[in-house]
Amino acid sequence: MATNTNPVPLEEMFDDLSTKQKMISMGRGLISKITERTKKGKGVDGDFTPYSTKGFEGGDPYWLRKKRGEFKRQADQFRPGSPKDVNLILTMDMINSFQVKLGGTSDSQVTIGFPAPQSHKAFAAQEAGRAISTKRDPVTNDEIKFIEEFWDDKIDKAFDASSGITEIIIGE
Repeated sequence: MATNTNPVPLEEMFDDLSTKQKMISMGRGLISKITERTKKGKGVDGDFTPYSTKGFEGGDPYWLRKKRGEFKRQADQFRPGSPKDVNLILTMDMINSFQVKLGGTSDSQVTIGFPAPQSHKAFAAQEAGRAISTKRDPVTNDEIKFIEEFWDDKIDKAFDASSGITEIIIGE
């Protein structure tokens, strides 16, 4: 079995991608940033609204049941320590379904989101004061900075590759 001793650098492979493929790459990077923010209990508008401390129908509150690990298929590493410890993760189903929507992605836009069953959960979380993203504010300032840096780097490299050097001499 032969091995390639001269692998192509990642940045050169990136140059060969179409603009749509670059949009998909940026969308995946943005999903990663949003997912990490969500796991830290931060929404697009700041900290998530704390869980209610009231139980439902005389039972213990949701956050306390989640803390004790009482839910089927619960992701144990995301148990809350208090009602303020909100991260929107119970089973990982919703956060793992976050994806680039290929039908809504082109050379000029990228659409990211959840499939229908999981988008209902995200909408319910938003209604409870825990918005991952909103129409008014789809991303945070840090995520805007990520998008700008993603494209600024690509634009700078494209200018460098195509510009050459122009020298103007006036007088001698």
